[in-house]
Amino acid sequence: MHGGMPEFSKCGNDIEYSRHGSERGGALPIVIVRSNNGIGPPILPEIVQEFRHLMDLRPNADHTEFYKPNQDGSLDPAAKISESNAKIRTKYLRQYQAARCNVHGPC
Repeated sequence: MHGGMPEFSKCGNDIEYSRHGSERGGALPIVIVRSNNGIGPPILPEIVQEFRHLMDLRPNADHTEFYKPNQDGSLDPAAKISESNAKIRTKYLRQYQAARCNVHGPC
């Protein structure tokens, strides 16, 4: 599994580029998982930039928690990241899904 990472592949003389990896079956990743290949500390899973920007998520200092600002200035917990998983509140996933469906057609 490539974890949603871009990749190049070669078939004969043809080189193909897949923005989200070849094993996704057309699905777009919401979290990208990378390996540190044994160099340095583990790399945390990453929530894709498009989702973070659309939802206006604000990270804590070590990027392990993300918050959605409310109009009253308070922060609503939206996501939690650890070495082994990423947890994202369903309401924000649904909002993202609805926004993408409105722009890109039926989901």
